Amino acid sequence: MERPSSLKTETHPERPTQFQIDNMACGGCARSVTRAIRSVDPQARVEIDLHLRRVMVESAADDAAVAAVLADLGFPPRREA
Repeated sequence: MERPSSLKTETHPERPTQFQIDNMACGGCARSVTRAIRSVDPQARVEIDLHLRRVMVESAADDAAVAAVLADLGFPPRREA
């Protein structure tokens, strides 16, 4: 079976990717963001800090795929260093 091009070959990168989602304001938003990320990678590890509106993601999915699904949901992310 061929792996989709949006997936990396390793299971999880060593460092999580951080996204800033300025309009993520409540627990419902956080659940929607988590579901969206897991729609691209069901095994993704997602940590959300609602106070800082920051999402840390460890995923086999490409960062661009994660960002795209979040933007499609109405939560456009900014990549944090």
